[in-house]
Amino acid sequence: MGGGGKLSPRQKMINMMYLVLTALLALNVASDLLASIQIIADSLKNSAKVLADKNVQLNAAIEEVVKKEMSQGNNKNQYLIALGQEIREKTNEAIKELEKHIEALYRPEIAGVNEEVLKSDGKKILAKADEAENNYRYWMGADDTKNGGRGEGEAKKLREKMMAYVDWANQKYFEMLDKKDQEKPDAKNHFKYFCLDPKDDPNIPKNPPDMKQKPWEYYTFHRSPAVANLAILEKMKNDVLVIEAELLELAKSKLKNVTFKIDKLVAFAAPSSRMVVAGMPFEAKLFVTISASQEMSPQYSGPGVKKEKDGTATIRLIADARNVPEGKMEGIQRYSARITVPKADGTTEVLDVKGDFIVVKPVIKIESAAIKIMYKDCGNDIEVSCPALGNQFNPEFDAKGAKAMQSKTKNTKVRIVPSANECQLIVYQKDGNNKFEIGSEKFRVIPPPVPRVETLVDGKPYDGKSNVGKTQKITVMVEPDKDFAAALPEDARYQIKGVKLYYKSGLEDPKLIQTLKASEPATKPKITFDIMRYVEKPERGAVFIWAVEGVDRINFLKQNVPEPLKESNMTTKVTIE
Repeated sequence: MGGGGKLSPRQKMINMMYLVLTALLALNVASDLLASIQIIADSLKNSAKVLADKNVQLNAAIEEVVKKEMSQGNNKNQYLIALGQEIREKTNEAIKELEKHIEALYRPEIAGVNEEVLKSDGKKILAKADEAENNYRYWMGADDTKNGGRGEGEAKKLREKMMAYVDWANQKYFEMLDKKDQEKPDAKNHFKYFCLDPKDDPNIPKNPPDMKQKPWEYYTFHRSPAVANLAILEKMKNDVLVIEAELLELAKSKLKNVTFKIDKLVAFAAPSSRMVVAGMPFEAKLFVTISASQEMSPQYSGPGVKKEKDGTATIRLIADARNVPEGKMEGIQRYSARITVPKADGTTEVLDVKGDFIVVKPVIKIESAAIKIMYKDCGNDIEVSCPALGNQFNPEFDAKGAKAMQSKTKNTKVRIVPSANECQLIVYQKDGNNKFEIGSEKFRVIPPPVPRVETLVDGKPYDGKSNVGKTQKITVMVEPDKDFAAALPEDARYQIKGVKLYYKSGLEDPKLIQTLKASEPATKPKITFDIMRYVEKPERGAVFIWAVEGVDRINFLKQNVPEPLKESNMTTKVTIE
């Protein structure tokens, strides 16, 4: 993916963004996902610009020190000027190659430029971000089976040039090492190729196995939308610039045994990206020009600041959605740090570093049986996803007007139990022991549908008019709302509290003859009886009456909740045949 050995915080951040990109490409590429990929591409572009500027400053600082030594008659490090120029030239050639292909994607015959956005805010984005066919032919040529499946287009040429750049960088790195370091195992293979075939790349998953066997060109550009390839090219620019930075750092280390006077100290913060999705970490490298010499040991302080072993520091902050104004998709989050540098005369100089970055509000997706509607006092299960965070999504939930119960087996699932007529789910991104709000979602709350009490005679629905025979089986049953029972089966269980039976003969008042006990809890609970069981000699024309004492809904917590049934549905009278 770039430099060898232990990855820097910057490269870890870039690689993480690349993994988010590949996760987005594994989904169906809807418009909001294309927009997320565009954000990643823009972020990588900004990161490359910051890193390129830093490399220019670092090379200039090395030249300045060497020239000052030469003015004092010390030409020991004169070769570093030519070395720095060679590193810059080779890197610029690789960057120009990548820029050439980036500009090609903006051609009308591939994806074009969105002129409306360009005129409104000057931002250059692709007009057809999802363009795949013309994009594929540009990279693979007319016959994608040639050259062992590498095609005959621009992809094969690009890969060869990028591989050649890494080969040159490895050779140059080896030549710059001290003799004892040249004996180390990876001395000649310090920088890793970033155009590896899938079978040789440990970062690419094994499934599907047929894609694992494809060459890099096919794997990278087959069925990919143009905006995805734009992001990949911007990512490769970062890979090239990271290699350049490491070569320049190695060149700078050659000055470590030379004492020199520093006329001016300048503090820098080089962010991995200036545009960060809320909930993801923002990182910036803190350093002082020419501060890495052994005679100097800067001290760093500030929120989120951690000193590294190489004398630099990293500031790491989570992008907080609270910095995004209501109704907007972007906001500004500011940061600051302080660097205290000891000087040769025994004094110290304090340098303040201030900056900001753009927080992008992520799209939160809710999956449930009834989106935007919740049933009161019920366990409404939903699953929350955040495509922009991909596999980095590590949520925690809270709620207003409800209780949020997060699943213990899958942290993206949450059960909401509303207690008010409206509730709000608040989504946080966890980072270690801290959590940061990234968004919220409001839901309308309605009471659960009231079930129906139905009567069956010998298993058939009773019409409410016909006479009933002495031996016919009468069943009182609760019929739940079909959609409610399907969506929340744990909350759609009921119990008939009991049934009172009455018998009325002639002009006498109805007499209570039996009280039947409650039914067992079930989705469709029932109580069955017949007249002959409770009346020894029922008279023809007499009236048989049954009254349901009530119905309780048993919720997912096994609590009994009385159902507001109408009185007219509770009592039934029939004439005995």
